[in-house]
Amino acid sequence: MTTRGARKFVFLSRSGADKPEAAALVRELQESFKDISIQVFRGDVSVRGDVEKAISLAKSPIRGVVQAAMFLKVY
Repeated sequence: MTTRGARKFVFLSRSGADKPEAAALVRELQESFKDISIQVFRGDVSVRGDVEKAISLAKSPIRGVVQAAMFLKVY
């Protein structure tokens, strides 16, 4: 996405950027692409209010969406 000009990213995650893996990803993106803006919001994509809140707090209009949420069940 960044190679095609995307520079402003909004992430919605149930844990926000609290998990070390999430914080590391944000750091890696910011170090690799100095001219990007990243916002991370805590919320659940299945909760309409969480999605509406993230949209309303976004610093710029949202022009695309990638939904990559999943649930893994270990047997």
